[in-house]
Amino acid sequence: MPIGDWKEAWEAAKKPAGAALKGKPDDKEAPPLACRFHDLRHTARTRMLEHGVPFSTVATIMGWSPSIAVRMSRRYGHIGQAAQREAVKALDRTDFMGAGTKMVTKFRQGKRRSR
Repeated sequence: MPIGDWKEAWEAAKKPAGAALKGKPDDKEAPPLACRFHDLRHTARTRMLEHGVPFSTVATIMGWSPSIAVRMSRRYGHIGQAAQREAVKALDRTDFMGAGTKMVTKFRQGKRRSR
């Protein structure tokens, strides 16, 4: 698709989107949506990362070359860390620590296997 085609389609789509967001979908005089195509790409990749989509998958969807993916990992690397924080928090849960606590207790009591 030539660049002019998607730009024209984008501009045409912004007009009804602006009207719909104002709650007046039939208003032909409503101002167009104040949003750039780049803003949608940014929102899409941010939401994918926030929902746990692997960075490599996001990079493929966005069409990033390996060198661009490295740059973008620095820019967006902080997004989507909620799952990592939850994984670390799991270490504090009693049910998770049960088996490990028993092993540490036996070790401290000298019930470990000698070498």
